[in-house]
Amino acid sequence: MSYTILYRAMFVKLSGDKYIPMIESGDNNVWECDNRRRVRSWYHARWIMKSKTEYAFTADEIMKGVEAMIDSVKARYVGNERPDYDRCGEGIYTDKEIETRFGWFDCISVYSKGTTNTTAQQIRNFFKKGIEMAVTLDDIRLDVHWCPKYPNYEHRYVSTEEKLAAAFKEGLDTGADVWIGFSGTAGYLYERRKAETAKRRAPVEHTKGYAVLCNGNYILKVTSRRLHMTYCPEYAHIYFSRSVAEKLYRKVIRNNYSSEIVEMQKVNGKWQHAEQLAQCV
Repeated sequence: MSYTILYRAMFVKLSGDKYIPMIESGDNNVWECDNRRRVRSWYHARWIMKSKTEYAFTADEIMKGVEAMIDSVKARYVGNERPDYDRCGEGIYTDKEIETRFGWFDCISVYSKGTTNTTAQQIRNFFKKGIEMAVTLDDIRLDVHWCPKYPNYEHRYVSTEEKLAAAFKEGLDTGADVWIGFSGTAGYLYERRKAETAKRRAPVEHTKGYAVLCNGNYILKVTSRRLHMTYCPEYAHIYFSRSVAEKLYRKVIRNNYSSEIVEMQKVNGKWQHAEQLAQCV
């Protein structure tokens, strides 16, 4: 069965804190001629607002439109008996189940998730990301297009808000549906905006950690063939979480080695066995 894949979202911000919702999407069963990847295009996601005469909306309006879409799916399914082909549970559909399997009910998927693993919250986050990644008309040109009567196809390239409003009105006056697309390499611009909006995390300086001591030596790493060990604590493999160290510990003791998890402490830039340091004080 065909479903829609949502790949990326990058809205266009206009004056008055309004956004043109633009998303990259495509069907799961339509492939390019070389069969190497699915067909995808950038679309004006006006369908989320169910409006044919407006093209830009505030962030609150967009998120309310997303919620209305989710609520409409819940209204169709909550309380209904589960059909025989749905083997993911028993009884009737609940609100919680639709939240966790929203993509399956609406035939939609966030990229790489699949319909069953696409939740309603991921759909909300997808559109929030589009607002966060918003560009302006200074960054990219738009293509306003409409088809008053097939095959008569009209379009206008616009780079200002005034030309955008005029072109959209011109299309509406013909009685046709008007759509907006990107004119240019939107994928490159998306990657640039992704780098610009990435949250820069300051490097964390760890002073405490854990290592696995095996037969009096510290483990460097474990491969399918052998244990790599060192007698120098400063070269030991350090785990900053005891639970992660315990996974290696369980793997080591399964091979009947005498081992234990020890606490490590960084002193003057070098890792040392915390218990040995305490004995030296």
